[in-house]
Amino acid sequence: MRSREAFRAYPIILLTVNDETERVWLHKTDVFWHGPPSMRSKAVISRSYPQLSNFFFNKLGIANAPPFVLVDELRKVADRYQSGPVPPEVQEHVAEILADIGDVIQSLPKIPLSFAILAKVAMFPVQVPAEGIALRSPDGFYVPDVTSKYADVFREQVALLELPISIPLTRIRPLLESEILKDKIRYLDEHVTKQSVPHGKRVLNSTATELYSSRVRYIARYVLFVVATTVQESATLMFRPSGSSCTRAKSQISFLSKPRPSISCTR
Repeated sequence: MRSREAFRAYPIILLTVNDETERVWLHKTDVFWHGPPSMRSKAVISRSYPQLSNFFFNKLGIANAPPFVLVDELRKVADRYQSGPVPPEVQEHVAEILADIGDVIQSLPKIPLSFAILAKVAMFPVQVPAEGIALRSPDGFYVPDVTSKYADVFREQVALLELPISIPLTRIRPLLESEILKDKIRYLDEHVTKQSVPHGKRVLNSTATELYSSRVRYIARYVLFVVATTVQESATLMFRPSGSSCTRAKSQISFLSKPRPSISCTR
């Protein structure tokens, strides 16, 4: 009881930060009991006192970090580096946040409404030609193909998503394919127009020309046979049952034989 009263009067907690190299006193509003690895704006108590969950979480009421904390973290970084290139450590931090957001999206049955703002945030580390790494909005870059076949060709022409080696594309794919971003994300291989362009002097290949020319008549004969068979099967012959008249339908083979006139007879 005394600890709760003391904590109400002085709600501060001694924690180790900066990879456990420094100990600082933090207010309870600056900490969470548990949070994603990429969160740096708030401290995580469980990293310093992993065995005291009952004390901090249950008795003192220190909550876990909500999903929106990642969005808030990302927006702070985006606001700070909204113009100009970003250093490598910021590129890696942003990629880590995106990966953690991808993990959250994959673990929840429905995306939180607070995540919708991500569609408007310049939060993706992108390699921009003649500029370097910069943060861009979801519709401001292309996602490179898996094999980098096209990425290597267009790297100096278009902005491409550039993740550090530590963060594979599969970590952020749930975010890219989510309901809030899937209509904005552009994939490079889907926007490449493929066209074969021959190089060198045009030279007639006599051997190939003769080979294909010799097979033209066989191809034509086969085509005529298939068409004739198909049309013949579609011709209809109708007879009325033992009655007063019978009618024969006109043949539908128009280019192989002359159509026979319809014949009607009455007994």
